Amino acid sequence: MIGEKNAKGLLGRIIDLFALFALLAGTATTCSVATPLMAEILVTLFGIELSRTAVTIIILLITCGVYTYAVLHGFKGISFLAKLCIYLFFGLLIAVVLVGGQGRFIIEYGIQSLGKMFQHFIELSTYTDPVRANSFPQDWTIYYWAYWMVWCIAAPFFIGNISRGRTVRQTILGGYIFGVGSTIVSFIVLGNYSVGLQSVGAADFIAQYEASGDLYALIMNIVHTLPGDKLFLVWILLCMVAFYATSFDSIAYTAACYSYRQLGENEKPHFLITLLWCILLIVLPVGLVFSESSMSNIQSVSIISAFPIGLIMIVMIWSFIKDAKKYMEEKRGDPAEKELAR
Repeated sequence: MIGEKNAKGLLGRIIDLFALFALLAGTATTCSVATPLMAEILVTLFGIELSRTAVTIIILLITCGVYTYAVLHGFKGISFLAKLCIYLFFGLLIAVVLVGGQGRFIIEYGIQSLGKMFQHFIELSTYTDPVRANSFPQDWTIYYWAYWMVWCIAAPFFIGNISRGRTVRQTILGGYIFGVGSTIVSFIVLGNYSVGLQSVGAADFIAQYEASGDLYALIMNIVHTLPGDKLFLVWILLCMVAFYATSFDSIAYTAACYSYRQLGENEKPHFLITLLWCILLIVLPVGLVFSESSMSNIQSVSIISAFPIGLIMIVMIWSFIKDAKKYMEEKRGDPAEKELAR
């Protein structure tokens, strides 16, 4: 087949290289944005006198150790971390709703926000600000489109590996319900908690951010408004470590698979190859932390790497439609299938 020949030829190798580069860019962006918050939590809880940069690097190395241990134990280790992450994360969301004092506002404003999102999705997704009145498209729309695009080659590879035995419908619905659904729920709960406090005048987070410009300090101030804030800080820290370890162990496994020209159906990459990728995935994030890159520089990493991925995505979609059409034609023409249908 022409498609299989190209996949195993030069074009396939080029696509694999772009996918690996996108994986590195995606992990670097994620770590560079989130780990400073973890560092701030540790400094607050334990009064560590090291700089935020030093603590961030220590956290990255610890996270690397956790996901390396998990991925070297195969899907069993990955599955355990994933389950732990789910319980911790949804437990945190429920606790914020129940004890934060803004439960009613979170639910009502969340429903209203969902309605606005559906109403204005196409408008906001295509808003480019041609007169350059503000930087919203660059800071939000383009960046987040690019951020998610860098995962669009490797993520399906891993999802396909863990979805054996399930139908295409189950896989797609599972991704939307648990993936997209969990993201939306987290935005509703965690985002609307602070909006609720701001709206009733219990706190002025906007003024705090305008005065300091420190996003991580602002998040800490929001957490401090919760009863038992120290417990919530520990909870958030555990959630973040579990989340990133869960994400990176699957990424390391996927990158290790990409390193082979061909893997058998039940064949797994050698543990040394997997270990190598576990280490490589943490190198670029540490480099960005050392460089003390600004948010705009971090955003540029995702945007630059997403451009070639966008072209590859078009090829992937076209290939899938072509392959699915051929598969359906073969199914309709299969005598055994027709006999079973009778």
